Amino acid sequence: MTVLDWDTAYRCHRGHRCTDAERVELALLAPHLVRADGPRWVRLGARIATLNGLCSVCTEHVRRAISALPLDYAELSTVLGVSGGGGAERVAGSRELPVPVRLEVEATQRKIAFEADRWAEIVADVRCLSWAVDGLRPAVMIERAAALLTERLDVLLTVPPWPVTEWNAEGAEWSVVECDGLTGALTLMALHTAVTALAGRAEQDTRLPMPCPRCERLALRRPNGTDHADCRACHHRLTADDLDAFTVALTGSAPGVLR
Repeated sequence: MTVLDWDTAYRCHRGHRCTDAERVELALLAPHLVRADGPRWVRLGARIATLNGLCSVCTEHVRRAISALPLDYAELSTVLGVSGGGGAERVAGSRELPVPVRLEVEATQRKIAFEADRWAEIVADVRCLSWAVDGLRPAVMIERAAALLTERLDVLLTVPPWPVTEWNAEGAEWSVVECDGLTGALTLMALHTAVTALAGRAEQDTRLPMPCPRCERLALRRPNGTDHADCRACHHRLTADDLDAFTVALTGSAPGVLR
């Protein structure tokens, strides 16, 4: 194991995408990798106590993403213009989506249902719980799966490599592969992110140019149309009064300049 491997072993599995990532000088980790025209710094995931896992901040992000999947599924139904939580009945007066967009939205809905059902069943199996969802509408099943997975997130994140079925596009057939719970959790998180983009919510907040007063990271976001801000790193919320007081303390400017 190299010095770089050792230093990255007990860190958040999300690596440079970790919300609490640390900026480390490459020369301190692996001097032989330093190049005159190359990067001198690397972003490493936050330090954790386990060999393969997530930091507390990313774990909370995963929890929130999974808990949002039922609403994500319903929102995609609205985008498609259908009623009944993914049913086939089209809402009167709804506009037909372009075929490529509609196919992507429908595929994302199916993926949410498939992955939520799969990992809820695996977690239930690990914990010797019942998972009987045959005959349920996808929206109802996803709601139950999200509840189970958020309640037992610690179990999901520690599921060992598990035999699961995956679609092999090249061979146009289903095959059995091994996938662990950490990968499953990040897949569910990625689906939530995909819905954010498909539903047009990706740019519906404003990044504030000041550090969070709790964690001191530049991660404050104010949802457009609101008067509060949330820290994407530590999830601290600042009310309108908090923003005014913090703005005055930092800049000495009049209250309300950031709202």
